[in-house]
Amino acid sequence: MNKIWCGNIRLRAVLIEPEHDKNWSIHFIGVNSESREQIKKTFFSAAKNIPIFLQGDNDDWMMIEFWTGNIDIIISTCKFFEEELMLEIKGL
Repeated sequence: MNKIWCGNIRLRAVLIEPEHDKNWSIHFIGVNSESREQIKKTFFSAAKNIPIFLQGDNDDWMMIEFWTGNIDIIISTCKFFEEELMLEIKGL
């Protein structure tokens, strides 16, 4: 299985519970140009059927926010990201 590596740091992902004005979200840490493109490709594929939004994107971090409170949709989408990106989302 090929994992996405960013220099010496492997790409990591964490599912974050709703807080303040944000709903459930996936935070990607250790993003580089290669992993950014793979995350975006997976995002656009998932966004066809799932209410998600690319909330944040900077040098080494990305955030995808869910526009639903349906936990079944959130879990299935996270599993889709895990399979497509070949990584484990912590907090799932």
